[in-house]
Amino acid sequence: NRILRWTEVDRLIGRRAMGAMEKLLSEGNELCLVPQVIYELWVASTRSAESNGLGQSLEGVKLHVSNLRRSFPLFLDQPELLEMWLSVVDTYQVKGKPAHDARLIAAMKLNSIDALLTFNIMDFTRYQGVRILSPADVLGIAG
Repeated sequence: NRILRWTEVDRLIGRRAMGAMEKLLSEGNELCLVPQVIYELWVASTRSAESNGLGQSLEGVKLHVSNLRRSFPLFLDQPELLEMWLSVVDTYQVKGKPAHDARLIAAMKLNSIDALLTFNIMDFTRYQGVRILSPADVLGIAG
């Protein structure tokens, strides 16, 4: 979740996420959000460090979400999202936890979002018609 890593600017992963986003913006790309990104940010940010989260306070996460909503266009979920998601999971035979990723792909397709910036390239390689970019790709550096 690029937006999550953007919050970790004191770490290399956060600096790479921020650098990639800044480069994409400088090249004239529009960065945007769908609600699922905010949901995932909330979960990972408020989950304890012992459970692979960031252990942030609710107040801090609420402020971050508010700032994100002011900074990036938000494409709201559409009524057709369920049907698109069902089509994606059927087409790509998605099982288990990757169904969350399929929902993100469905939202992207419905909103004509053609690229995804992620550190988790392998989670999305099966999906056709969506460009999957890593911060390293954008920045032209080795993974």
